[in-house]
Amino acid sequence: MIAKYKNIIIVVVIIILGLVAYSFLKPDPTATALLETTQRQDSTQVLGDEITSAISQINSLKLDRSVLDDPIVKKLIDHSKPIVPIPSGRKNPFAPIGNESSLGSSTSSVIKTGTTTSVILPKTGTTTSATLPKAPTVPVLR
Repeated sequence: MIAKYKNIIIVVVIIILGLVAYSFLKPDPTATALLETTQRQDSTQVLGDEITSAISQINSLKLDRSVLDDPIVKKLIDHSKPIVPIPSGRKNPFAPIGNESSLGSSTSSVIKTGTTTSVILPKTGTTTSATLPKAPTVPVLR
């Protein structure tokens, strides 16, 4: 008896699967309405409207200052600690390394004249001179 209705059952199952697939795959008429383009607003106008609405919301706030007069709030103790300044490093981070004597201090002055280099130290004001050796000449082949 099952063999007799086997072909009919297969056809009915295929038709039901086809109807289910069609119901899921057919386009939704409300989705096409969402895809329609409207007149584009200028981005600065949209931003300006957002700022205006935010400012109006802030201006409409009403704060109850009686909370600050509460004895419990007046008993609160400030446990904050002062921020200690820390040396921030080199005054000029792009200066060559070795031109500064220490962190946070002013840089030393370097004066080059010919083959003699003089360095003036910032704190003491003393001048140290050194004679640099002459650079060797290299013949150029042409």
